[in-house]
Amino acid sequence: MIGSCELFNAAVARARVGDPTQDVLMGPMMDAKFAERYEEFLGWVQPHHAVQAAYGKITADNPRDGFVGEPSDGLYYHPVVVDGVRPGDRIFMEETFGPIVGVTTYQSLNEAIELANAPGYGLSSSIYTTDPKDAFTFRDKISAGMVSINNSTSGAEAHLPFGGNGKSGNGSRQSGSLGAGSVHSLAGAELGLLRQAPEGADGHRRADPGYHLPPLDPIDAPARRVLPRRHRRLVSVSAGYSRRRR
Repeated sequence: MIGSCELFNAAVARARVGDPTQDVLMGPMMDAKFAERYEEFLGWVQPHHAVQAAYGKITADNPRDGFVGEPSDGLYYHPVVVDGVRPGDRIFMEETFGPIVGVTTYQSLNEAIELANAPGYGLSSSIYTTDPKDAFTFRDKISAGMVSINNSTSGAEAHLPFGGNGKSGNGSRQSGSLGAGSVHSLAGAELGLLRQAPEGADGHRRADPGYHLPPLDPIDAPARRVLPRRHRRLVSVSAGYSRRRR
């Protein structure tokens, strides 16, 4: 029986790498500083780890099957799968950014969740399963800002309250004003400012020429309306507020 790791290794081996203007899955590193950082991650591979294929920079001396383009035109690196990763390994405990995946063995779903939560990072998570019960158990126990079922961990919706848990994320659980709007209900309110004009000698009331409306913020200026109603001035100002959903 072919295991999931073997299937994953085969998929990585088939992935097209090369010129980003062509039909490829992965292009070059964006900058030399990212390449240097990625090479540092490769230095975390230990003797007890099993690297599943070639790794390092793609060159004429370290080629990749099916490479698209000319390797010397950019900072191209082999995607790496590292098996045999253990809790406590640096590659297990720290975040890595780049085409490198660590594989750790578990015996039960609860153990897998404990392993996933152990490093303290919780940006995104995913589980592949055909058992709905396992999917809900994973959702309830995993500490991550986003949970995917039978889908990858990449991608996020800016309008959702997504910021990661623990040591991950951007410092905000709401991803800015767009995310905050997803957990609030917006409503409009109108504020009426009434001023009774003084009564004249003839017994009639006239508009008070000395009455000035309070200044409004420029953003509210288009909403201001001065409506004469008999001898009164009515100002209607639209104001927005938010209410946290319960």
